Amino acid sequence: MKHVAIALFAAVVSCSHPMTATTDVTPSAASAQVADTTVTRGALTLSLHDFATRGGIMWTLPGVQAGPSTITVQSTRYGSLCRVAVDGSATTSGRNVTIDITFTQRTASCTSDIRALTYTAKLSIAPGTYDLAVVHHEDGTANTLVQRTVTVP
Repeated sequence: MKHVAIALFAAVVSCSHPMTATTDVTPSAASAQVADTTVTRGALTLSLHDFATRGGIMWTLPGVQAGPSTITVQSTRYGSLCRVAVDGSATTSGRNVTIDITFTQRTASCTSDIRALTYTAKLSIAPGTYDLAVVHHEDGTANTLVQRTVTVP
Protein backbone atom coordinates (compact mmCIF):
# COMPACT_ATOMS: atom_id res chain seq x y z
CA MET A 1 0.00 0.00 0.00
CA LYS A 2 2.87 2.33 0.81
CA HIS A 3 4.32 1.80 -2.70
CA VAL A 4 0.96 2.58 -4.32
CA ALA A 5 0.69 5.83 -2.36
CA ILE A 6 4.22 6.86 -3.40
CA ALA A 7 3.52 6.03 -7.05
CA LEU A 8 0.23 7.96 -6.93
CA PHE A 9 1.98 10.96 -5.34
CA ALA A 10 4.71 10.88 -8.01
CA ALA A 11 2.10 10.75 -10.78
CA VAL A 12 0.18 13.72 -9.34
CA VAL A 13 3.35 15.80 -8.91
CA SER A 14 4.63 15.05 -12.41
CA CYS A 15 1.24 15.76 -14.01
CA SER A 16 0.75 19.00 -12.09
CA HIS A 17 4.10 20.44 -13.22
CA PRO A 18 3.29 23.33 -15.56
CA MET A 19 4.23 22.78 -19.19
CA THR A 20 5.99 25.67 -20.80
CA ALA A 21 5.44 26.47 -24.44
CA THR A 22 8.65 26.44 -26.38
CA THR A 23 9.66 27.13 -29.91
CA ASP A 24 12.35 24.48 -29.79
CA VAL A 25 11.02 22.47 -32.70
CA THR A 26 14.14 20.67 -33.75
CA PRO A 27 13.50 18.41 -36.73
CA SER A 28 13.91 14.69 -36.21
CA ALA A 29 14.99 12.60 -39.16
CA ALA A 30 13.52 9.53 -37.50
CA SER A 31 10.03 11.09 -37.39
CA ALA A 32 9.91 12.34 -40.99
CA GLN A 33 6.94 10.94 -42.91
CA VAL A 34 7.48 12.45 -46.34
CA ALA A 35 10.78 13.63 -47.74
CA ASP A 36 11.51 17.34 -47.87
CA THR A 37 10.50 18.77 -51.21
CA THR A 38 11.67 21.61 -53.45
CA VAL A 39 9.52 22.83 -56.33
CA THR A 40 10.46 25.49 -58.89
CA ARG A 41 7.76 27.44 -60.72
CA GLY A 42 9.37 30.02 -62.98
CA ALA A 43 11.31 32.49 -60.80
CA LEU A 44 9.88 31.01 -57.56
CA THR A 45 11.57 28.18 -55.67
CA LEU A 46 9.46 26.65 -52.90
CA SER A 47 11.20 24.47 -50.31
CA LEU A 48 9.03 22.39 -47.95
CA HIS A 49 9.97 20.68 -44.71
CA ASP A 50 7.96 19.19 -41.84
CA PHE A 51 8.96 18.00 -38.39
CA ALA A 52 7.54 16.70 -35.12
CA THR A 53 6.59 19.41 -32.63
CA ARG A 54 4.45 20.13 -29.57
CA GLY A 55 0.95 21.53 -29.48
CA GLY A 56 0.29 25.01 -28.15
CA ILE A 57 2.88 26.95 -30.16
CA MET A 58 1.60 30.20 -31.59
CA TRP A 59 3.19 30.42 -35.04
CA THR A 60 3.81 33.94 -36.36
CA LEU A 61 2.92 35.47 -39.71
CA PRO A 62 5.26 34.76 -42.62
CA GLY A 63 8.62 36.49 -42.41
CA VAL A 64 9.92 38.44 -45.40
CA GLN A 65 13.53 39.22 -46.25
CA ALA A 66 14.98 41.00 -49.26
CA GLY A 67 18.39 39.91 -50.48
CA PRO A 68 20.43 40.50 -53.60
CA SER A 69 17.92 40.00 -56.44
CA THR A 70 15.63 37.89 -54.21
CA ILE A 71 12.62 38.13 -51.95
CA THR A 72 12.40 35.30 -49.42
CA VAL A 73 9.25 34.41 -47.50
CA GLN A 74 9.32 31.82 -44.73
CA SER A 75 6.43 30.52 -42.67
CA THR A 76 5.70 27.69 -40.24
CA ARG A 77 2.29 26.30 -39.27
CA TYR A 78 0.83 23.06 -38.00
CA GLY A 79 0.58 20.35 -40.66
CA SER A 80 2.60 17.67 -42.38
CA LEU A 81 3.64 16.93 -45.93
CA CYS A 82 1.79 13.65 -45.56
CA ARG A 83 -1.56 15.38 -44.89
CA VAL A 84 -1.12 18.62 -46.82
CA ALA A 85 0.05 19.24 -50.39
CA VAL A 86 1.68 22.65 -50.73
CA ASP A 87 2.23 24.55 -53.96
CA GLY A 88 3.28 28.08 -54.75
CA SER A 89 3.34 30.64 -57.51
CA ALA A 90 4.38 34.24 -57.97
CA THR A 91 2.98 36.96 -60.17
CA THR A 92 4.49 40.34 -60.90
CA SER A 93 2.88 43.35 -62.50
CA GLY A 94 5.08 46.43 -62.44
CA ARG A 95 5.80 47.14 -58.77
CA ASN A 96 3.19 44.64 -57.52
CA VAL A 97 4.39 41.18 -56.50
CA THR A 98 2.10 38.47 -55.17
CA ILE A 99 3.33 35.18 -53.76
CA ASP A 100 0.49 32.66 -53.55
CA ILE A 101 0.89 29.56 -51.35
CA THR A 102 -1.81 26.91 -51.70
CA PHE A 103 -2.49 24.22 -49.07
CA THR A 104 -4.59 21.24 -50.19
CA GLN A 105 -5.64 18.44 -47.83
CA ARG A 106 -4.58 14.97 -48.91
CA THR A 107 -6.58 11.82 -48.24
CA ALA A 108 -3.59 9.87 -46.99
CA SER A 109 -3.08 7.61 -44.02
CA CYS A 110 -0.62 9.47 -41.78
CA THR A 111 0.63 9.10 -38.23
CA SER A 112 -1.23 11.02 -35.56
CA ASP A 113 1.78 12.84 -34.11
CA ILE A 114 1.73 16.64 -34.05
CA ARG A 115 3.80 18.07 -36.88
CA ALA A 116 4.74 21.50 -38.18
CA LEU A 117 5.21 22.43 -41.81
CA THR A 118 7.71 25.08 -42.91
CA TYR A 119 7.92 26.58 -46.36
CA THR A 120 10.58 28.87 -47.76
CA ALA A 121 9.62 30.69 -50.96
CA LYS A 122 12.50 32.39 -52.80
CA LEU A 123 11.59 34.68 -55.67
CA SER A 124 14.33 35.78 -58.08
CA ILE A 125 13.58 39.36 -59.05
CA ALA A 126 15.38 42.43 -60.38
CA PRO A 127 16.56 45.03 -57.86
CA GLY A 128 13.94 47.64 -57.06
CA THR A 129 11.12 48.56 -54.71
CA TYR A 130 8.03 46.33 -54.76
CA ASP A 131 4.61 46.15 -53.12
CA LEU A 132 4.52 42.56 -51.87
CA ALA A 133 1.49 40.49 -50.90
CA VAL A 134 1.76 36.96 -49.47
CA VAL A 135 -1.52 35.10 -49.87
CA HIS A 136 -2.36 31.70 -48.37
CA HIS A 137 -5.10 29.66 -50.08
CA GLU A 138 -6.84 26.86 -48.19
CA ASP A 139 -10.31 25.30 -48.23
CA GLY A 140 -11.51 27.74 -50.91
CA THR A 141 -10.42 30.78 -48.90
CA ALA A 142 -7.66 33.25 -49.74
CA ASN A 143 -6.06 35.15 -46.85
CA THR A 144 -3.54 37.94 -47.41
CA LEU A 145 -1.12 37.43 -44.52
CA VAL A 146 1.56 39.96 -45.49
CA GLN A 147 1.23 43.20 -47.41
CA ARG A 148 4.25 45.51 -47.38
CA THR A 149 6.80 47.39 -49.45
CA VAL A 150 10.10 45.56 -50.01
CA THR A 151 13.32 47.01 -51.42
CA VAL A 152 15.45 44.44 -53.23
CA PRO A 153 19.12 45.37 -53.50
